[in-house]
Amino acid sequence: LAMTWPEMAVTTDQPPALLGPGEINTEGSLDNYRIAGEGQLVAPGMAALRWSLRAGGTAEGIQLEPFTVTSGPYELALSGAVSWQGPIVANLGYRARAEQLESLNPQLPPRLDATGVLAARFEQQTLSLEKLELMLEQAPLHVASKGSVRLPADGDPVIEAELQWSSLQWPIPAQPTAALITSPEGRALLAGTADAWTIELAVQLADGQVPAGEWQGRGAGNRTALQLDYLRGRVLDGEISLAGNLGWNPVPRWNLAISGKHLNPGKWQPELPGQLTFDFGSEGSVDPQSGLQGSFALRQLSGELAGRPLALAGNGAITGDAVQLDRLILTSGDNRFSASGELGGQRLRMDWALLAPDPGLLLPGSAGSLEANGRVEGSPSNPRLQARLAGHELQYEDRHLHRLAASLQAGTGAEAPLQLAIELGPLRQAGQTLLDSARLTAAGTTADHQLELDLQAE
Repeated sequence: LAMTWPEMAVTTDQPPALLGPGEINTEGSLDNYRIAGEGQLVAPGMAALRWSLRAGGTAEGIQLEPFTVTSGPYELALSGAVSWQGPIVANLGYRARAEQLESLNPQLPPRLDATGVLAARFEQQTLSLEKLELMLEQAPLHVASKGSVRLPADGDPVIEAELQWSSLQWPIPAQPTAALITSPEGRALLAGTADAWTIELAVQLADGQVPAGEWQGRGAGNRTALQLDYLRGRVLDGEISLAGNLGWNPVPRWNLAISGKHLNPGKWQPELPGQLTFDFGSEGSVDPQSGLQGSFALRQLSGELAGRPLALAGNGAITGDAVQLDRLILTSGDNRFSASGELGGQRLRMDWALLAPDPGLLLPGSAGSLEANGRVEGSPSNPRLQARLAGHELQYEDRHLHRLAASLQAGTGAEAPLQLAIELGPLRQAGQTLLDSARLTAAGTTADHQLELDLQAE
């Protein structure tokens, strides 16, 4: 038996979806038959989908040898057996090819080739995925999943699914040191219905651009939100914990708390050894009309970093493209830096102050005291700076400066006013006077100004 058909419209849209041309040829009997065919389907805005089939079978099932689907740079071929005597059972192997992937994401390789197996059955209103495996030719990635979907006549589908992987990395493929994320192995479990589901996660991460560690998480959700009970990571010789709520309907929203303890950044960045504890929280939403609305609070970041004591705290808010920094305080011993202000769009205003009575804690070999304060304002593209600086009995190794005073008013615009005054002295080294005093001044604009320098030395 042979059947052919021409290209024909199968929808009333303009332009319509087109089926064909195509053909199917069969021979044999219902108990022992062969079938072969090929054809295409063209949908508006999509590359033509071409298919070809070679198979043989009986009244109890069919053997695909293979069934191939191609659309543009993508191809999928299925081979194996499907039987329908009793439960519907499929035992298939597949191979897939995808090209021109860099057009989708520049971090993807030009081509990926995948192979794997699929074993599934359907009986008593339950679809069981006994095995689904994926392996790549271009990377050592191996993914395996299994699970079931129960389809009750009077309720929502009930899902139980498990996903396992090994040698996962991104980008694919990548050298281990260049990979953003490398996961030697991991496992995820999903169970429930769309209105009430749970998820569990266990992931190992290897060193890369993300520090190595072991992460475990659990959460529960529905059609509108996820309640994250916990996501804990044993990382950097310590622990990081994340918990809270993530929602997506009616609008994206979050209310999250993240904390860490006994963290040693030196395990990831050797030049920054130490031990840190932190506590951070944020909540907000993304409204279709008003945009991003949220707040954040770094309640604590404290400990020791690179041999220096450290404490940082701050809080603020985000409204659209503007960030309001209500308070930022950084201390190291008696040294303190503080800032507050606003940054967003064409608005910029930031007040800051520095008090350093113990600079030797920050720069070994130095001493004295240093104070500074100022304001940055204007816009991110055209900022203006006002600053004052005063130092007393400044010392670095065997050099000593009795006094330093400076003031600055400047901007990046060509016509922005420029006022600079620096006075210092006397400067001594190993008890010998190098300079009694110095004064540098500048006045005018960024593009047109005059400098004066006055030096006095015996």
